[in-house]
Amino acid sequence: MTLDHTLAALAAKHQPDTLAQARDALRKHGLPVKHARALRDARLAQMATRARRIARNAQPISRRGADYWARAALARKLALPLAHRRLALTADAVLIAWSRAGLRGPEPTIAYGAPDARVMQRSYYAKASHRFPTTDTTIRLSVPMDWRSTVWRDGLAVIDGLMTVGARWIAPDLAAATWLEQGRGFSLRVVAGYIAFSDGSSYHALTADAARAGAARKSHALRPARQRPAPDPARADARLAARVARRPDAQVTVALARGLGACEPGIRAWCERAGLDYDAGVAPLAEVWRAYRADRRPEARAAILASLRA
Repeated sequence: MTLDHTLAALAAKHQPDTLAQARDALRKHGLPVKHARALRDARLAQMATRARRIARNAQPISRRGADYWARAALARKLALPLAHRRLALTADAVLIAWSRAGLRGPEPTIAYGAPDARVMQRSYYAKASHRFPTTDTTIRLSVPMDWRSTVWRDGLAVIDGLMTVGARWIAPDLAAATWLEQGRGFSLRVVAGYIAFSDGSSYHALTADAARAGAARKSHALRPARQRPAPDPARADARLAARVARRPDAQVTVALARGLGACEPGIRAWCERAGLDYDAGVAPLAEVWRAYRADRRPEARAAILASLRA
């Protein structure tokens, strides 16, 4: 071992901050005290290296780049054994679908088994708030172990704003599925039914016949809008906003959206995300327009246009 390596090892072991401490460390190991300054300099170099490492790791994401953290997280998952790697990647896909569906509440804990969702809340008095209780909410989401191959890869993760937690194809245009519906607050409902597809439209229903009939009705209602050439989005929004402003007393009803082919779970989920009262069955056109600009669903736009024509 060279002298530099020896001094580096002694600096890491004894951590001498002064020349006196460096001389004592050298005497303990039978080395000449003339190297005390070199030992202290080795210790200072180690401290500087550690400070640079801490500062680099403490940099915000905006400086290091979000892609750095994504690559690092993916590398850690790919280094896992095969079975654990599949579960980790499935959990990532489930959380992405959760975010896309706009479900409220904290990030859920992912479990594997029959499709299920449980919301647990407990109240306690924290030190920071002695007069009022603090509520801690935990969400446990259970999905099948093959969710990524049966739901995610088939493009069924989020359909009409509803997150699918389990699905299997029973026909080219029909899937038996289980999805989540947002209730009041953080509450979730797990609903089992069917999702039918027709000409680019999808429809949720509790029975297969109702799902297929709804998908055909929805496709027929939205076909004229698809056949027209796509206008400039900014210019179309400006014209529609002007029309909405000229009708301050107009309203949009759930029955109108239902008549345009929108499925009941999709209407309810969109209203919950937008903060509209689904149970009231009606909302001012201006509020529906603001909600549409935040969550652009073609069914909502069709309902707005139908309300303006009424």
